[in-house]
Amino acid sequence: MATPLRRDISSVRVPTRNARSKRQSVLFGAVYYRRTAPPEGDWRRDYEQAARDGHKVFRHWFSWNAIEVAPGTYNWEPYDRQLDLAAEFGIRTIIAEFVQDAPEWVYHDYPDARVVTRTGHVRTSEYHRSSNTAGLLNVCLDDDNVRELAIGFLRALATRYKGHPGLYGYDLLNEYTLHQTRYRSYGNATRIRFIEWLRAKYGSLDELRERWFRYSLRDWDDIELPTQEESYPDFYDLLRFHADNLEWSLQWRIKAIKEIDPEALITVHGEGTAYNDIAPVGADDWKAARNVDVYGYSHSSMSRAASVLLTADVVRAAARGREFWHAESPGNSTWQYRSVGSGGEYRKDIMAEPANIRYECLTSLAGGARGILNPRWRPLLDGPNFESFGWYNRDGTPTDRSREIASLAAWAGDVATSDLWEARPVRGEVGLLIVDEAQAFSYATYPDSGTNGGAFSVYGRSWAGVHDAFTDSHIQADPIRVWEMDEHDLIYVPFPVALSSGTIDAIVDRARAGATIVLEGCPGYLDEYGHLQTEQPSRGFSSTLGWRELDSHLGPDRWNDLVIHSDVGAIAGGLYRQ
Repeated sequence: MATPLRRDISSVRVPTRNARSKRQSVLFGAVYYRRTAPPEGDWRRDYEQAARDGHKVFRHWFSWNAIEVAPGTYNWEPYDRQLDLAAEFGIRTIIAEFVQDAPEWVYHDYPDARVVTRTGHVRTSEYHRSSNTAGLLNVCLDDDNVRELAIGFLRALATRYKGHPGLYGYDLLNEYTLHQTRYRSYGNATRIRFIEWLRAKYGSLDELRERWFRYSLRDWDDIELPTQEESYPDFYDLLRFHADNLEWSLQWRIKAIKEIDPEALITVHGEGTAYNDIAPVGADDWKAARNVDVYGYSHSSMSRAASVLLTADVVRAAARGREFWHAESPGNSTWQYRSVGSGGEYRKDIMAEPANIRYECLTSLAGGARGILNPRWRPLLDGPNFESFGWYNRDGTPTDRSREIASLAAWAGDVATSDLWEARPVRGEVGLLIVDEAQAFSYATYPDSGTNGGAFSVYGRSWAGVHDAFTDSHIQADPIRVWEMDEHDLIYVPFPVALSSGTIDAIVDRARAGATIVLEGCPGYLDEYGHLQTEQPSRGFSSTLGWRELDSHLGPDRWNDLVIHSDVGAIAGGLYRQ
């Protein structure tokens, strides 16, 4: 048997009995139907197999592009069959809406609503590599006309399936992120929303002129979306706007569904990367989770640098007591982004080893997840993601991977384990602070260090490294935000180089209340707009900490291999020396 990433867990007892407890609260399942796959003739057989293997939920992609084939004309037939099969086989249905994949006629009828990139390129309808339908993310839903069409589709969707015995709930705004920075819209509709956001934040144009150093703005309509992605105040505001705008995009989706079906269960899954991806792509797990009934995350520790435990910790913290799922836990390797010239990609292949599927599943459950879903029940047959991720073969037949999951599902549903699912992880000994403005400074200052999609920024590497250090030392470090600091008496702050006065005040107040605060180097050197303070320590720290700076060096190229020698050995550092 292949060796798991961290430790051998092959001795964990996983009964194969089919007993099910009435108290079972762990859902096993997968994304099944994506319009282009699986083949229609296999559906009933696949549902039968899934039911035998203990799967309790399927999520299907309801692509706007594939359903509303003309204005007001819908093709529901294949989706109706999925819900009917779900009711027949006891596999509940999560409807995953995809209004971000707009119909072709929307692109034609509303050309001014297409996404415009930072360089002025007008995007067209592209294929979605995870479903092979078109319309991908290139119509701007900030446009009032297009958004009303999307809301109309969501209302029609909820009207169609409200009360259906196969319905479980709705999954909205897939992976709660802009996905990539190239999907930021620089069109007029987004510019108008940005100006509205600035009006609410600043109140007066005079205040904005001073803060942005743009002294010759005549009126609000002179404002453009910042395209200079560097450490300047307007770019920081743009990043914060996109994070707020993404939450608003989730909220109008929820409203559209709830207007038709007030009792609908609403789920969302992100990627558990708020420690890295709030700034570049707006992926704030806390904002997403506070709007929904069940939260979740996409993750495979075998294909990403972050551990599944780190991701589970972030999502559990963001969920604030809500149920959460490992909503996309891949069960096979992927061809995506591979190259014959890029060398071996072993980490992507070991996802397919049953021992590592087991490790990923049990670690997620230990972290508090109560659902395990695969992004493919069986793989796609077209596009660059063919043959990827699935637990089952391309023809739907079982594999050693699917048998591993069936065994885990049987174990989770066994009467003997039912009490286990009432347990929840305890509060950690340490609060590990995520600071939005420090992350934004990292992204604006070092944009080439990695942004999203699994690549860590300087801030993300710093934060994740601290989490891993605590975990490897058998210390539980809970991710927290500034407003949650009262819940921990020991708080560690990675990469605190940029801090707002409000964040500094919160840290100082918590210290005065008796908490121990550990700050890495150069805390609060800059504010949330990238403004360097002339004296250090700055602002509230100067009257509280009782130290003064003797020397610093902010040139990151000089300190790539910085080592600090301490009583417990050498500690690796980098970037800033203080």
